[in-house]
Amino acid sequence: MPELVPQALAMQITKQVISGRSLRTRISWARVASHLLMSIVCAAVPAAAQRKADLSRLVVVGDSLSAGFQSGSLLDRQQIHGYASLVASQAKVPLVLPLIAAPGIPNVYELVSPGPPPMILPALGVSSGRDDFFVQPTDLAVPGANVQDALTRRPDFPLDSLTDLVLGAPGLFAGISLAGSTLRPDNDANEHLYGKKIDAKDVVLNGAVTPPPSSTKLLTTLDKASPKNKSDK
Repeated sequence: MPELVPQALAMQITKQVISGRSLRTRISWARVASHLLMSIVCAAVPAAAQRKADLSRLVVVGDSLSAGFQSGSLLDRQQIHGYASLVASQAKVPLVLPLIAAPGIPNVYELVSPGPPPMILPALGVSSGRDDFFVQPTDLAVPGANVQDALTRRPDFPLDSLTDLVLGAPGLFAGISLAGSTLRPDNDANEHLYGKKIDAKDVVLNGAVTPPPSSTKLLTTLDKASPKNKSDK
């Protein structure tokens, strides 16, 4: 598996309290993903120098938002329109997606009849899984994943979950062990971006620094589009 982009904001640690089926998350994955991408974009751009960032090894970690999950499904024809794919396209850098064959997983919701009332149902059929099991994706976002999952969850056989489909191929077929894989903050990159030594914990939890000005528009757009967690109220 390619080396993950070393950005501290991928280490976003959220306080979670599980009560029944309610999950309280102080920091949304949308903000994790947006901070991560903007840190990557700005990592090599000191305020004065404005040097061009090196995105040649762009890797995305996140959940449904970063995976391109739409209409209740991870589906190839929708994944290419996810924000991570669009950012990579505009930056003219490669981002390999774990494209999922029709009708998607879970089956994508489709408008069967405009009504009234409109009828929306899951598409018929069963997905065969990945379009290409032998392509190594660099968009490693898994719908439904949280920060702890990104740090610790590993794919295994059989490939019966989105975690397995997104992260498992082609490594599991090649007999590659992922048992020792970890995601760690790169404090040197933090110093390069923020101009001072600072830990991931201070960046994420303590609000010791503010996002780069160039990230404002992206953060605002993602915050508006992301679901609101009412359990925080």
